[in-house]
Amino acid sequence: MFFTYSGSAVKASKNELARGGAEDSSRTWEACERLVTCVAFGKTSQEVQAENTPAWLVPHLTFKGNRPSNMILLEQLPPESLGTLVALYEHCVFT
Repeated sequence: MFFTYSGSAVKASKNELARGGAEDSSRTWEACERLVTCVAFGKTSQEVQAENTPAWLVPHLTFKGNRPSNMILLEQLPPESLGTLVALYEHCVFT
């Protein structure tokens, strides 16, 4: 499963995580989708207030979006995949 955010669009291609209808897997998948959406689009104070949130909590639940992010999930982590992930990290950090 790979998520990527670029510009103003979120693209998600998912490899079905909830095989066999496992409830925990589907909750995990939903949490991943919400995380990527929040990082991409953020949440305004008007949106938080529309959810009937107490006024004292609104500033703590408001955040900006438009933050590029990647999420990569692997079923297994063989040495080749680990090396690829380390190379990707080094490329992002050192260039």
